[in-house]
Amino acid sequence: LKVPVSFRFLPPPVLATARDALFRIRKEHPGARLTFDLSGGPKDLCMAFFSLSLWVGAKTRYTLPGPDGREERAEFGVPKIPVAAVVANRNYLRVLESLARRPEKVMEDPVAGLSRSYLYNQVEAYYVPKRTRGVKRGRAQPGTAGSPGGMTVQHELTQGTFSNILRTMAAGGLIEECPGPDADRKRMRYRITAAGSLALRLAQIKAAQVPVT
Repeated sequence: LKVPVSFRFLPPPVLATARDALFRIRKEHPGARLTFDLSGGPKDLCMAFFSLSLWVGAKTRYTLPGPDGREERAEFGVPKIPVAAVVANRNYLRVLESLARRPEKVMEDPVAGLSRSYLYNQVEAYYVPKRTRGVKRGRAQPGTAGSPGGMTVQHELTQGTFSNILRTMAAGGLIEECPGPDADRKRMRYRITAAGSLALRLAQIKAAQVPVT
């Protein structure tokens, strides 16, 4: 395995010099995957690289002493979908809430992952489109006295739209796909990730919701 290595000296080790060094590395290796190890070095330099990692999508790792004296490596979890975006999208919240609680159906196992069909049913009943133009509408349902004609229009959640929701959440690290009983993608199962659980808790606090138990 041949990996090119180069050294950069940063006098002084601050954000400006770290930024300039990162620019040079990016130009020399445009397709490189970046990882920053923040286990040592000046605090200012560590903070500079952590800040830059948010811009370039780099992984940031650090090493801590373990209970038995051996070093343990950990990785900073950088959110790809802001909590504000989760709060603003009721569909994201519904998926996370469904994955975070024990389902009513006995055949659904949150450890092995919940089925796509189960999640679809949970989201479909409360589906809120992010845009109304071009969204397929379902039948009119009895509404409140203040709605036109006493009826409300229920927007229909298509399978394609639901796939986009799950795909975006998986790419953002909020949920993960689990292999189903066969290769059929419609039978894929899903689990909430540690980042998804954190995003859900923070979103519930931000939206002043009662935490899911």
